[in-house]
Amino acid sequence: MLIESFHSGSHGQRRYCSLHRPLTRLVRSTGVVLCYPLGHEYYRAHRSYVKLADQLARLGFPVMRFDYFGSGDSEGECGHERLEDWLHEIAEVVEELRSREPVSGIALGGMRFGATLSLLAAQRIDSVRALMLWDPLAEGSRYIDELQHLHGRLLNDLERFARPRRAEDCSEGEFIGTRYGSRFLRELAALRPDALCTIDDTDIVLVGTRGTDHCEALTDGLRKHARLHAVATSRDYGWQDVHRIGETIMDPDAVRHLTSSLNSVAA
Repeated sequence: MLIESFHSGSHGQRRYCSLHRPLTRLVRSTGVVLCYPLGHEYYRAHRSYVKLADQLARLGFPVMRFDYFGSGDSEGECGHERLEDWLHEIAEVVEELRSREPVSGIALGGMRFGATLSLLAAQRIDSVRALMLWDPLAEGSRYIDELQHLHGRLLNDLERFARPRRAEDCSEGEFIGTRYGSRFLRELAALRPDALCTIDDTDIVLVGTRGTDHCEALTDGLRKHARLHAVATSRDYGWQDVHRIGETIMDPDAVRHLTSSLNSVAA
């Protein structure tokens, strides 16, 4: 396996990408693009994404990881103004992978809102053969409520601050140190499970963890439209625990299920 890291795009809007290339005679015709979750969950998920990419590359899949503009090692302003901006980035990364590797099909995957973005992006990207969804978010308004609740608890965490902080001390649209555009938050609040269940004739690998509600409407809808391969693990990542917001997620069982399932359904 060879990892090639690079920046793509023009100066001022260059995106950081890491391409995990297989070092095997069996190179799959399906390339994988992993879409990170947003904000503080990006940092929690990072090591899991590297591990997942490594394992998929060992099975012969070319895998691309990337940082959204304004996050990680990418350039640009923090906080997209539209949901469309995130989806446009994913489509550009898919084309970047296709330009570097001779793949005919694509698998998209991610954790939390990265999984949700994968579902939405798959509706507009040609030749998506499979999706890997790790604790996907199905209702945008509920996700915003979770962020607001966690943000409020963080501001009053006296183990972190000498005195409680006020919401007025933060930028508008800021949650857990990340600013989100007002239009994006409105579009996110309107997101419902039925908008995510329109993928036909696709293999979908779903991993759910203990204490996470994936929304039955999302699971049932995906099962009606696609070939769903679902598994629940006993891990609890503590998404709503203020004391775990900096905790790295490493779940070998989830990574093993995702890789083995994609190995069985994608060429």
